[in-house]
Amino acid sequence: MTTFNQILREAGIDPKDVKIARHVDRRAVDENHTPSSLWRTDDGRFETYTRIQHRRVFKTKYIAHFVGTPDKETLFARFDRVDGLDKAPLGTMNSCQMADRTGFDFYNLVPDNRLDKYIGKLVIDWGIGYRSRTQYADHNDKPILEIRPSHIEEQLARIEEKLDLLPAAFRPVARN
Repeated sequence: MTTFNQILREAGIDPKDVKIARHVDRRAVDENHTPSSLWRTDDGRFETYTRIQHRRVFKTKYIAHFVGTPDKETLFARFDRVDGLDKAPLGTMNSCQMADRTGFDFYNLVPDNRLDKYIGKLVIDWGIGYRSRTQYADHNDKPILEIRPSHIEEQLARIEEKLDLLPAAFRPVARN
């Protein structure tokens, strides 16, 4: 079985340098403000949410971010390099709880594109430690449950299935 640490190594990343984070916030004001929904909207609120911490939890070079989905899956969302730590500026909001986080630890996170091809596709087994929101990758190798095709690949597969329902004489014309 393939594991997340194997994926890291294949990308030239040492698992000792990576902390994995599973973002789930049961205090979200509604289903449109969960980490998973913030990530899907792709408007920068998820990135801000991941930068805000109430204590220094990201003592590492890299963070692999996963979101807990409504289906209780753990889906890969992004991979960042930690590039320092500041304090959250005045008016910084936690987008899940809609709460002011001025003065909290505010990580400088720089996107690292080496794992981009897995974003939104890679599902891991987080294990029984759901209460443990962050873990060191080298101590907690996660089995990969699924690597999904991209959204476009899924659509093309559905179209191909529908083309197969056409009479044989029409299929070559429809495929062109």
